[in-house]
Amino acid sequence: VSITSPANNATVSGTASLTATASDNIGVSRVDFYNGATLLQSDTTAPYTYTLDTTAIPNGTYTLTAKAYDAAGNNATSSAINITVNNVVAPPPDTTAPSTSITSPAAGATVLSTVNVTASAADNVGITKVELYIDGALVGTDFAASYIFSWITTGYSNGTHTLYTKAYDAAGNSSVSSSTSVTVNNPPPPSPKAGDVNGDNNIDVFDASIMLFNWNKSGQTRAQ
Repeated sequence: VSITSPANNATVSGTASLTATASDNIGVSRVDFYNGATLLQSDTTAPYTYTLDTTAIPNGTYTLTAKAYDAAGNNATSSAINITVNNVVAPPPDTTAPSTSITSPAAGATVLSTVNVTASAADNVGITKVELYIDGALVGTDFAASYIFSWITTGYSNGTHTLYTKAYDAAGNSSVSSSTSVTVNNPPPPSPKAGDVNGDNNIDVFDASIMLFNWNKSGQTRAQ
């Protein structure tokens, strides 16, 4: 008996077909295939074959033999062959969540007008996006470091507001930063000037034109 395939010292992957030939003066009853001392399968019909699923065993080197029997129970073992299993091993799934934090403004800071909110984010593979939330509402998304968001505070009431960021990686893992509370303190809008009819904070010919138009319109109404 002898193993004819695969060749000695072959490298295999996926499914590998083991083939053996056997002969006897009366007749071969079966051929057993072994991996070391472990029986893999018996085949009672020539050609004697066994399909080895190499994905079910770790990568490495294995020693294979075939053992043939005749009807009288006599047996013989083939010369051993070595094969190397080399399957591409998929990396384990990424289950590590990224980390993120707000780096500016500092907690407790007082802000006004337009302020840049900056964040940091890190991940074992890579960050895909960082979101900024103010008072629980999503207000911006940045897809590239450095993560900077322009916050127009005049759209918010004076007082304390809470900021946090949320970072994502390519596997969909995410994490939320610690909250940062800041105080918005914008000055009240200036009182309108007397004579500033159009509200542009200037007293000029445009205001005079509007006043004249209104005066003339008022005069026409009185005349009627």
